[in-house]
Amino acid sequence: MMLAAWGNTLLWAGLGVLAGLLISALADGLPYGPRAALRCPRCGVQRSWRAYALNLRACPACGHRVWRPWVLMATTALLTVFLRSEPTKLPFGWLWPLTLYFLLMAVIDWEHHVVLPELLAVGLLYGVILGVVRRGWMVTLAGIAAGAGIMLVLYGLGRLLQARLRATDEPLGFGDVLLMAVLGAILGWPGVLAGLVWGVLLAGAFSIVLLTVCALRGRGWAGGTYLPYAPFLLAATWGLLV
Repeated sequence: MMLAAWGNTLLWAGLGVLAGLLISALADGLPYGPRAALRCPRCGVQRSWRAYALNLRACPACGHRVWRPWVLMATTALLTVFLRSEPTKLPFGWLWPLTLYFLLMAVIDWEHHVVLPELLAVGLLYGVILGVVRRGWMVTLAGIAAGAGIMLVLYGLGRLLQARLRATDEPLGFGDVLLMAVLGAILGWPGVLAGLVWGVLLAGAFSIVLLTVCALRGRGWAGGTYLPYAPFLLAATWGLLV
């Protein structure tokens, strides 16, 4: 029994590793095209799929090594084993694909500051199916309307503030409005309110820690003025589903 349990755990961990590699490749390729995933991010030299997957050798042209595929493979392996072994609010069959989807969306928004419409469409379809199956049409549609509506108001206020301060950076992107519609379908009403509040709190806590660390080091944040919001909304939603 013990060997069977360990074998099952290793099987799911291996599946998580493959999923993490796929997420990494999609995060590199979707914003700029499929061949972009194989380019060295520093010098642009094309790599083979084997070199990208294993990443055991640095780029032969510039010596740059990318660790993100390894980090994602380890993360998805651990999350997959965790979700298989621990009871969660949402069943594994629903939650595991959502976990991979959330990771992909978070990585793309963090690195490229964009929420891709194609991924939003996929997420909305999945969210509507999930919401209708588990809660019914009314709760699902109310969640979509509330999530998008509240974020749209915040987006409008942000644009007014941007104009008043004559700033060049948008406080919120319209992709965040559409993302909240997706999360509203997943969480329903009034769960979407909890997702939004916890997302705001997570983003605020991270900002405070980040600014504190930068102040202690005596320099500004290397990431500039942009702090993507989608990863915090996605993390909050995932926590509520778990």
